[in-house]
Amino acid sequence: MKLYSVCIKALFFLTFLILCNSSGGSGESTLSKILKKRNVQSRSVDELVVPQVKAKEFLSAPRRPRRNLWDRSRPDVQQWIQQFMQMGYDEARLETDLAYWMDHAKANDQGRQHHYDENAATGPRDASAFRHGANVNYDYY
Repeated sequence: MKLYSVCIKALFFLTFLILCNSSGGSGESTLSKILKKRNVQSRSVDELVVPQVKAKEFLSAPRRPRRNLWDRSRPDVQQWIQQFMQMGYDEARLETDLAYWMDHAKANDQGRQHHYDENAATGPRDASAFRHGANVNYDYY
């Protein structure tokens, strides 16, 4: 039985080779076309070179100005910062604390907490949940 299966596999392999090796009317066989090295014209180096300015522009990271929590050009904001600094805050600490409390306020706002997809056809499972559908929750953005 084992010899029979080996003979069947060898027969299939030989049939495959014969089919691939037959020319079929063209000058070359399929097998020789597969095994033949591709003859492709190589491009010159000048065609591939990108100007240095464009390369550096592509590789440089996009620069964004640091987002300030307050508009520091307003005189009242400058006064607030000055008062906080007189109370003992330095600017970095002030920015950190403001970011923390603003994020805390956003996290605890019930209107911003979505434990469901507001565009789902069925609506929220919780009957007490409000503001559902038609992108109503996107007015914060």
